[in-house]
Amino acid sequence: MKLAIAICDDDTIALNEETNLINKILNEKNIEGIVEKFKLPENLLASPVQYDIIFLDIEMGELNGIETAKKIKRKNKNCLVIFITNYWSYLDNAFAVQAFRYWKKPLDKEQLQDGINAAINEINKMKQVIFVNTQGGVIEIPVKNIIYVYILNAITRVVTIKGEIATYDTYRFVQEQLSSVDFFSELRRGYYVNFTYIQNYTQDGIILKYQEKESTLKISRRKFKGFYKEFNTWLGGKQ
Repeated sequence: MKLAIAICDDDTIALNEETNLINKILNEKNIEGIVEKFKLPENLLASPVQYDIIFLDIEMGELNGIETAKKIKRKNKNCLVIFITNYWSYLDNAFAVQAFRYWKKPLDKEQLQDGINAAINEINKMKQVIFVNTQGGVIEIPVKNIIYVYILNAITRVVTIKGEIATYDTYRFVQEQLSSVDFFSELRRGYYVNFTYIQNYTQDGIILKYQEKESTLKISRRKFKGFYKEFNTWLGGKQ
């Protein structure tokens, strides 16, 4: 696998340190890739490269990291955005752009190695598909396109970015096909959600968003603690 990675930080020292560390890890792991660095978000956005992973500082002058990520996602929705910041206060904003990770400076090598490994796994998982039986026959659904799965009136329904699909398969059968993917979790009995589309959450429920469409789903009290741990571990380990 050849990775295209970008780093954007207006702090020259941090930018060079992060670039050197990422290059070192790629060399040690024999991963082929390019690593490009940018001091200005405008220059990153002007790049014609479709990056697999982008490391973004948040506070960078007129165009901050959150707004930059929004623009990146509009033209490359599969890009994995990792925020690197001095503050936890932007965590809610990171939800809105489906951040892959949210880390506090300074980075350490072990954290970065784990993040790159997780990103590679995520990229591979984006290529996975599930198969479901519908009225029109068996169809293939890319896992990355599934927002959530639920059961209503004994019918399993798969909500995707392209619409809702009713299937003859059981909820458990669909869930089992997704069990190897670590960015799905069960909110309550009969509701299985993709972390990638979570915009925000409380103890009462979560907000899922794709483009301008939002869905609000309740979390059972019994499931909340497990959901909180899984989601925050996936997001970057903040407990």
